[in-house]
Amino acid sequence: MVGVAEKGYMDVQLSAQCSAGHSSTPSFPTALGMVGRAAYRLERKSMPAKLTAPVKAMLESLGRQGVFAYRLLFLNAWITKPILLWVFSKNPTLNALVRTTVVPTMIEASDKSNVIAEQATAMVNVRLLPTQTQEEVLGWMKRVIGDPAVKLKVVRFTPASEVSPTEGEAFSHLASTITACFRDAVVTPYLMLGATDARKYQNLSNHIYRFTPVRMDKSEVGRMHGVDERISEENIQLAVTFYATLVQS
Repeated sequence: MVGVAEKGYMDVQLSAQCSAGHSSTPSFPTALGMVGRAAYRLERKSMPAKLTAPVKAMLESLGRQGVFAYRLLFLNAWITKPILLWVFSKNPTLNALVRTTVVPTMIEASDKSNVIAEQATAMVNVRLLPTQTQEEVLGWMKRVIGDPAVKLKVVRFTPASEVSPTEGEAFSHLASTITACFRDAVVTPYLMLGATDARKYQNLSNHIYRFTPVRMDKSEVGRMHGVDERISEENIQLAVTFYATLVQS
């Protein structure tokens, strides 16, 4: 799969304040309780699902190259869209292809078990669809939290990348190189869920593509950014062959 775009990135800090005190004589709500409730509410809701241009291109590509059932489902998204969105919503990876995801990842309050913190904060990581704006997401978060005592602050924001074209010489050359090096591969565009440095090259070219020329099984994928992260010698050779072919052809 070739990433023709990647989602935006945003870190939002939730914060709340209350009177500090000792845990033996508590008063409620606490700052931690307010922030925790806000995080819980965000987890319980999902932003609306959408089929963006990169995902539509992926469906069309898979439909053209797939069996009849896939052709029927993927090439008629204007009719089957509700079914597609429902199916995608059942899988975390597929769900992230059709939604801006909002997930609490960090929380901080008192550094002592017997102290009620005056302030509590939580960090929420957001990955935005190419069609979603910062203002839309913040407005949705405020409505879901429903508590004016919880303040939102954008700590980091990078918009989604531009969508690179899947027609033309550049993509065609990349696709033919992939097919030459990976004979059984089905080349299809898709929306990359993670953030990469590729977006930093947008001022240089409209044709930015994200592709890793290796074969990875589940065990290798599971080691990414984890214990015993490594790449096999066979995959190194595959990558060298791919890039040599891409440059020389």
